[in-house]
Amino acid sequence: MVVHDIQASSLNDIVFFTMSKSGKVEKIQSIRGMNDLVGREASRWGAWEQTIRRVLKSFHYQEIRTPVLEKTELFVRGVGGESDIVHKEMYTFLDRSEESLTLRPEGTAPVVRALIQHHFHLESGGNRVFYFGPMFRYERPQKGRTRQFTQFGIEFFDDPTPMADAETLILVQTVFNELGVMDYTIHLNSIGDAESRELYTKELKNYLNKHQGDLDEDSRRRIETNPLRVWDSKIESTQEILTGAPKISDFLNKESREHESRLQSLLKAAGVSFEMNPKLVRGLDYYSKTVYEIQGNSPALGSQNALGGGGRYDDLVALLGGKPTPAVGFASSFERLSLAIPDRDEKRRSGAYVAFVGEETSLQDEAIRILGLLWGLGVRATADYTKKSFKSHLKSADRTSSRYALIIGGDELAKKEIQIKDLESGEQVPCPLSSSLRELEEWVQKSDLS
Repeated sequence: MVVHDIQASSLNDIVFFTMSKSGKVEKIQSIRGMNDLVGREASRWGAWEQTIRRVLKSFHYQEIRTPVLEKTELFVRGVGGESDIVHKEMYTFLDRSEESLTLRPEGTAPVVRALIQHHFHLESGGNRVFYFGPMFRYERPQKGRTRQFTQFGIEFFDDPTPMADAETLILVQTVFNELGVMDYTIHLNSIGDAESRELYTKELKNYLNKHQGDLDEDSRRRIETNPLRVWDSKIESTQEILTGAPKISDFLNKESREHESRLQSLLKAAGVSFEMNPKLVRGLDYYSKTVYEIQGNSPALGSQNALGGGGRYDDLVALLGGKPTPAVGFASSFERLSLAIPDRDEKRRSGAYVAFVGEETSLQDEAIRILGLLWGLGVRATADYTKKSFKSHLKSADRTSSRYALIIGGDELAKKEIQIKDLESGEQVPCPLSSSLRELEEWVQKSDLS
């Protein structure tokens, strides 16, 4: 491969292109683990986002958007320096001012940073927010797991009660049901408050030290830094050792036990099914008390069956410099959900295709006038300006899954009408056209053109 410098206005402004030995310019491929989303798949994801937005707004959540770049310190302090995310997976670099920046690997810490910086939940009178956006983690790409992934999440601030935890799980169940994800299990646990975790960590550390020689390297390091993270190990031999480890449920203080017990009662009252999982700790350091994970039961998910997760993080706002603020949240990625959402039939015909047969400028004028009316009425409408025959126009209409073809030719123009062909039934009827297109607008209002 030969690399050519084709422009160099300064040392910091150099443009390159690559050329093979044959002289052919080589194609540039996407970065591994960062995938394009095109065509029908992009449409599916757009439909999912619309569904999720509708549910979130019905629960009175407001949208927030944060930058994809944040100061690295935000995630080191918020997520935890010994978490896999910070220790192994972040995209971190120095900018030209020698400041360490990171492409966000998760959404909660940036939302909390924005809350502290702008006091948005106080000014808007709301304490529930949601977000959509790309996240970045340098991990091995596999089914449902990419290095750039699209995440949606919710955060519920200023409420320490189990009812807030219950609301997020009811919301998650509602979202999943609306998306058509039915075969899943909610795994629930409590990791207690700071007092409970301190007592538990001491006992867990003693237990792990007795088995230190049989643990994997990461787990041995975490004995000193954060023993709770050992539960996240994917090494089978380490998991076998953990079967005899003390359980955090035995170390919960009264407040943590009451919170967990009340949450279970609330979920049962709301008809939310769940399973208690004493091994569940989640992979982020900011969690306290409630943690949960939604695991899909479909074989399509493989061994990586988590569809999302969340929990309570009452200490994170203060940890990042704000006033002590209780909070609970949830997040899921479209990449994982895409493996569990049924592939519904999305080929239903809708909207209109304007077919003008002829090259006269008057035909083009009329076609664009009709398209303008349809777009103005919110109708899904399109045309192919390059087609020369009625047959080729019908093929284009079929490819766009349009319900109706609105046909304009020389004869129609002379009669001041168009032919409207129903591409499902094959029925074709004329529609007169006045200068105001009033008749066409009336037809739109009584037709299925969603």
